[in-house]
Amino acid sequence: MRTRLHFSSMRVSLVCVASIATISLTNFRTAQACTAPACTNTRIAPLANTTVPANTPAFYIAAGRIYGTFVSTSSATLLTSSGQVVPTQVKANGTYDAFLVPNTALSPGTYRIRYDDPICMGAPSTDGGVQTTESAFTVGATTTFPTTLGSVTVAKTEVVDTRAVTYAGSCTDTIHAAVITLSITPSAELAAFSPVTQWTAKVDGAVWATSDFGSFAAVPIGNPMDSGRRSVDRIFAGCPAPPCSGADNGVSLGRHRIEIEATFAGSSLKVPSVGVDVELTCGTTTPDDAGVDAAVDSSTPLDASPKADAKTNADASTQIDPPTPNAASGCAVAPSTRAGGSAMLMSLASLCIAFIRRRRSFSPRRN
Repeated sequence: MRTRLHFSSMRVSLVCVASIATISLTNFRTAQACTAPACTNTRIAPLANTTVPANTPAFYIAAGRIYGTFVSTSSATLLTSSGQVVPTQVKANGTYDAFLVPNTALSPGTYRIRYDDPICMGAPSTDGGVQTTESAFTVGATTTFPTTLGSVTVAKTEVVDTRAVTYAGSCTDTIHAAVITLSITPSAELAAFSPVTQWTAKVDGAVWATSDFGSFAAVPIGNPMDSGRRSVDRIFAGCPAPPCSGADNGVSLGRHRIEIEATFAGSSLKVPSVGVDVELTCGTTTPDDAGVDAAVDSSTPLDASPKADAKTNADASTQIDPPTPNAASGCAVAPSTRAGGSAMLMSLASLCIAFIRRRRSFSPRRN
């Protein structure tokens, strides 16, 4: 009798161990399915072969990373075409990015930024080390610092399948969504500074997306999630808003106010924002309908309401950003796969322990 109970308990124990291991492995694989790459390159603005005015306030450097270690931005150097070092200061912007600020206004000509860059070859076996890289750009004549942003119009409205960021383990997922593509045209005075301009789109006063310097695209992560990340010139809403499963469902369907803002590397100056009213609907739409109001350009600058400004400046949580997709429509993200797996793991382990203890309580005691 004791032998049968002993082997029965062993069988239950083995089943429990196997089940726990399976759940743990699945959970681990899901959690590891979308991770940042081991190696990313340093990013700078202005990009190579672009032109900026002589009175550009600063240049931007975002440190690359190799195996979890970021390279230093403090060694960044500005050189003339002949190789002479231009006096500058490296001023931190965040933990791993900085501004390279010239001590005096530059003279027109060709310059180079020398910086540390990880050696990324695309595979752990070939990645490794840090190299010194240089990027050349042109400095033009001094120009008036921009006081107007330009204009924003709706270029296209459509209802399509689109990629969106998900935290369920697969980096991105396909959602059916109402999508509005914006056309942002910088004013002539701002266009000169566009290689060092960072753009921000706000929806109803909350940040929708912030671009990399010198681009409308989002700051890259370096993994497949980049293909589903929000951009300043593209706003979407799930069609219809699906149950929250970890995917970014965008904003809520309906009417929204979109504001576009511009800031410049190393400068606290801002130009008045421009905006447009739009409507995101799951019906068939074209660029000429969809309830889109006329665009507002910089000749009649639109400022966000004082209430929205105060809230945005005081609390960064106003940003509409994953992992809380569709927050405006009251959508709350379901617990992550990893959290769900952990809960299941603990429940199964508790049941196994309770069952084994119960079986042991019925086993005969030795005298």
